Amino acid sequence: YTVLCIFPAERVLASAATAFIATNPQFVYISGSVSNETLEALLSTALCYALVTYRKTHSRILPTAFIGVLLGLGLLSKITTLIFFPVSAGVVAWHNRNNIRQLISALFLLISAMSVISGWWYVPRFSALMHLESPHRFFLRGDELTLNYLMMAAKTSFISFFGYFGSLQFSLPEGYVVVYGVCLLVAGIGVFMSARRVLRDKHAAETLAIMFGLLLLQTCLFIWLNLKAYMYMGRLFFVVLTPLAVFFAAGLYVCFPRKVKNIFCVCIIVALAFLNIDVYQSVVKPAYAEPRLITGVKQENFDSCKVLNNRGKITQTFISPHNKLCGVQIMFAKHNDEQEGKVAVYIGEVGKGALFDFAFSLREIENTSRFYFAFPPVMNSKDKTYSISLHADCSEGGDLSVWYSSVDCYANGFMGSRKEEGDLYFSAYCFDGDVPVSVWEGVKPAVLDRQQYVTIKELQVYFDRDENARQATLTHEKLEKIMGCYSIERKVRERNSNEQ
Repeated sequence: YTVLCIFPAERVLASAATAFIATNPQFVYISGSVSNETLEALLSTALCYALVTYRKTHSRILPTAFIGVLLGLGLLSKITTLIFFPVSAGVVAWHNRNNIRQLISALFLLISAMSVISGWWYVPRFSALMHLESPHRFFLRGDELTLNYLMMAAKTSFISFFGYFGSLQFSLPEGYVVVYGVCLLVAGIGVFMSARRVLRDKHAAETLAIMFGLLLLQTCLFIWLNLKAYMYMGRLFFVVLTPLAVFFAAGLYVCFPRKVKNIFCVCIIVALAFLNIDVYQSVVKPAYAEPRLITGVKQENFDSCKVLNNRGKITQTFISPHNKLCGVQIMFAKHNDEQEGKVAVYIGEVGKGALFDFAFSLREIENTSRFYFAFPPVMNSKDKTYSISLHADCSEGGDLSVWYSSVDCYANGFMGSRKEEGDLYFSAYCFDGDVPVSVWEGVKPAVLDRQQYVTIKELQVYFDRDENARQATLTHEKLEKIMGCYSIERKVRERNSNEQ
């Protein structure tokens, strides 16, 4: 309806704009669960409709009260709906500007309706909200802004508007991002090119001004939030889905000739619907599926620790019983949290050198930790002999070690030289599928802490709990440790960069 206010009789164009929002993979993904994002999008769309149709009403009392009620409900769903208040007050003031008494009464009614609905919640929490106080302290910013951070935040925000799923654990492939980026480019063209067209119609110009005001306010709020905390999430723009749809329609109107515009719009609707289904089938569904792994070797007996330092290497050989070897698991032990250094792990075929190498900080090892080293599947690995080689670059006197069995438990390999007795605690896994689609299956080389790793399902259950219940969970402890290490390592990298 908002698009038709600007472009009358362009129903196919309005349908294409609606499809742009309705088929947004991130919006559909979030709508599949109980979330305040969907309610916020619904109420913000209703507010856009109420503001656009406000000028057509004869009696301004009920429409003003209705906008106030929607504002109150929107604020209860999510605080970002606050951007509608100055725009709503401006629209109400503009249409009642000729009568001062009516203007004051309308603004009082608007604020009263909004306050009655949501004031009971926000008044006691006003100070905390202004200071962004939160139990999730690791989201608050504590370092200086850098160009690298700004570029990363902009990229993540853009991708997460269309598809960064599982609380930023996996995202759309680059090809999909390019397609949706072109859609936003069309919307950008619509912002600048549609002004001449709509200024001829007073109602259309007013509608476009409302949409532009909302988008500008949300952009300013988004920037302010990210100066205070790490909140580069594209879904914060779901509150302005209607303005984005309007500008997308304006871009389509400007970019395509009148004779072929409807044909192109129908093609865009079909393409967006197809992309949405394809994202579910090829991106979201595989990420939630259980890893397609076969346990090839499983040596889980251990009774001793072998010290790992920079004086030498610890090796273990094994024979892969299947093709597509894609990962190994090793158990480390460390009790000195102050110890600095790195651990290097090499995996390769005996006699042919290392195929994959990994390096990670000693800070990531805590007490007894199992680490999984994933790598792209080795296609013809069956019945071939491979070796795991471990080396630590750390300070002297450290207590870093790996668990092993002091007696021979694995007949198809040996630890160290053939004269040494015992076998390393390890497991080897093979991929049982055609194409890997997750980190566990070897889509790329990665080091995963089996204790600290937070799965997609676990993280979503965590965010479904209330704030007090979250802090008592093991997931909360994992997140604090992970974000703490991330913050320390980020500061070290930035300090080194500044020194260079």
